[in-house]
Amino acid sequence: MSGSGKSSCGFFCSFWLVWRAVLDCNERLENSTSGFDGDMAFQRDQFIADVKKIFGSLVRWAVRLYAVFLVISWIFLIEKAPGNTPRLIKAREAIVEACDYAFQGADVRIETKAGNDVSVYITKNDFENVPYPDHDAVVGRVGHAWCKNWNMILLPAVSIRDIRTGDELAHYSCIRERMRTKLTWAKAP
Repeated sequence: MSGSGKSSCGFFCSFWLVWRAVLDCNERLENSTSGFDGDMAFQRDQFIADVKKIFGSLVRWAVRLYAVFLVISWIFLIEKAPGNTPRLIKAREAIVEACDYAFQGADVRIETKAGNDVSVYITKNDFENVPYPDHDAVVGRVGHAWCKNWNMILLPAVSIRDIRTGDELAHYSCIRERMRTKLTWAKAP
């Protein structure tokens, strides 16, 4: 049996267990012959505890299924993606243009990685020529130029690295930045 088949079987088994537990708890409440409020409160508390346990199980299975989906989609999307798709060419042109604007006159090397990630290689001197208060804006401009051309399934990111040592000078996460902009937009009056 394949991995996704096991996950879906587990999900349906969990769903069946939840359904059975809810029916059993409901039946216990209906068939209660005791007229004491304390006994009903105990049964109600037991029912709530059972539902919480089952709900937690469902949430764990949902997270597992999503993780399996991400891994499978990652594998198939990376293996099937050709090296020079129109989207990749457009993204490379955008990031080259952003780097030319941000690091004027610097020798920049761009290397695409798996998962729609990209590394921008530049000398540390050229990166430090950008005034420190402008670093976030420059990294944001370069990162946005790359990220606007991709969906967020593979969680693309941009790393600016020193061309001599490979040390990371700056990092831009597309999903983190998208979430930050969405949340700041939601808070704006």
